[in-house]
Amino acid sequence: MINIFNKHPESLGETYGEHLLSALVFSATFLVCSIIVTIHAIFPFIFKTTATDLLMRVIKKNRPGLLVKNTKG
Repeated sequence: MINIFNKHPESLGETYGEHLLSALVFSATFLVCSIIVTIHAIFPFIFKTTATDLLMRVIKKNRPGLLVKNTKG
């Protein structure tokens, strides 16, 4: 039963706790970015690159492999 909680984190080289923390950081970042993008939608002159910059910073820190271009296909 425990294996279902550890299989995915282990495939990423993480413990359950490390994966939990990483996922929560992503979740909080997406929430903040959602608010920023909503404000930007109404006032396009505000937060022009803030959400993108924030997301890229979190991805580079937690999942740098996601930014590697797929050369297949």
